[in-house]
Amino acid sequence: MLDPRLDNRPCGGKYGDIVQAIGNTPLVELKRLELSLGRDPQGRRWGPRVLDLDILSFDGLCVTDTEHDLIVPHPRFHERRFALEPVAELDPLLLPWRNCSDLRVDVSVADLLATVANQEVMRVGGPDWADPISGGLS
Repeated sequence: MLDPRLDNRPCGGKYGDIVQAIGNTPLVELKRLELSLGRDPQGRRWGPRVLDLDILSFDGLCVTDTEHDLIVPHPRFHERRFALEPVAELDPLLLPWRNCSDLRVDVSVADLLATVANQEVMRVGGPDWADPISGGLS
């Protein structure tokens, strides 16, 4: 599932604007999609890229998979308005850490969104931005 795009400055580096899209499909499928849309798999971490898809939360599951460089919930999800805002629009009461050994088990995305409200993001497309039939991609 893809949600509206939000434009933001890259986190962890100074490499121009990037666009993040919210993804909740399995990691392999996200990587395949990134490749098909032009992402360089050898690109520099936090460097410029065409696309960056992350698994932010997955039904309250807690995953640490060092082999595939995967941590769910995303380790910086709680710090990023551009990630929290569209998730809060879909399910403001979502508890990403509800089944984790974490202090945030009872913290919702709406609670977290309030803590990053001062971060600047700009909506650059609606829910159909990636739908070629509706004209989102050319």
